[in-house]
Amino acid sequence: MVAVSIQVDYNQLLRRITGRRNCPVCQSIYNVYVKPPQRDGFCDVDGAALVQRADDTEKVFAERMRAYAH
Repeated sequence: MVAVSIQVDYNQLLRRITGRRNCPVCQSIYNVYVKPPQRDGFCDVDGAALVQRADDTEKVFAERMRAYAH
């Protein structure tokens, strides 16, 4: 059995999760901090409005991190 531990800065993870947006039509994935769409809030491929998953909020992220730490 092998265990891998990857350490990433809390704020980096927070931006990665809370910045994630996806296109409900073509499934393209964006990040408003790292890989934003050309037009804010809209897919570059088909122009559909981007959505944020319900579990990609700062509150849910903080809960996940607390659970992980225990």
